[in-house]
Amino acid sequence: MDLPFVTAEMASHACGDGTLDRGEECDDGNTASGDGCSSRCKFEGWGPCPSSECVNMPVCGNSKRTSDETCDDGNTVSGDGCSSDCRTIEAGWHCRMIGTRCSPICGDSILRGSETCDDGNTMDGDGCSIYCLTEPGWDCASGTCVQVSSVDGGIDSGGQQPRCGDGIMSGAEECDWGAMNADAEYGGCTTQCFAGPFCGDGIVNGPEECDLGDQNGTIDGPGGCSSGCTKPHYCGDGVPDPDRGEECDFGALNGLVLDSNLNPTDDPAGILYCTTDCRIPMCCVY
Repeated sequence: MDLPFVTAEMASHACGDGTLDRGEECDDGNTASGDGCSSRCKFEGWGPCPSSECVNMPVCGNSKRTSDETCDDGNTVSGDGCSSDCRTIEAGWHCRMIGTRCSPICGDSILRGSETCDDGNTMDGDGCSIYCLTEPGWDCASGTCVQVSSVDGGIDSGGQQPRCGDGIMSGAEECDWGAMNADAEYGGCTTQCFAGPFCGDGIVNGPEECDLGDQNGTIDGPGGCSSGCTKPHYCGDGVPDPDRGEECDFGALNGLVLDSNLNPTDDPAGILYCTTDCRIPMCCVY
């Protein structure tokens, strides 16, 4: 294997030197993670911090959940399931799909959001549907659902009622794409108006390489999973990743003394080509 040509100037540009170099999103003068700029000089959900100290800027409401957020429904309004600072899922709600509105929990006997009824259960056919929407022919305004009679003594079906499949998220529906609802579609909406398989549900499905649910994007290294459900690159995976600031990566050979054929050697004069932090030492720059 031929050694790549690397100039001394290229090797001197390193993450943690306080200078924003090519392939770096930030450089705060250290290689510590957890301060806004990671050990690989990548943003950690904060910004901006091209150099010096990172500043934790609010990003709540951008429909992207970062490591310091519990939810992000695309706004900074409380009372809709996700608090105004995106740090709390409010009582009586669940927020499974990032970037869309949270859904009230149907069946808790408390009206929330766009629920038109909540009779304490999630059964159809008793006047209040599984989505906590009043069913045709019923009146649930008093808190107890009763059938409504028409003038001729029959059951009054009433006007158009919100329903699953009308293309409008109502009640406890997690989604509603109307005619596009499909049970088998990855990342879609089922015909029951619940979220289909998606990245972040904690189950590896569809095109996903991994899925750690709420931990996606928060764990670096071989046990991690990106926010897009792909296996993240890391120093030691054997794949040089310039975007992460890596100058080299020989996997298990990182940090070992190698000969000119890149085989491990006990010869102290051997070439230490790639360090354990995926840097090219000055010994090996040409």
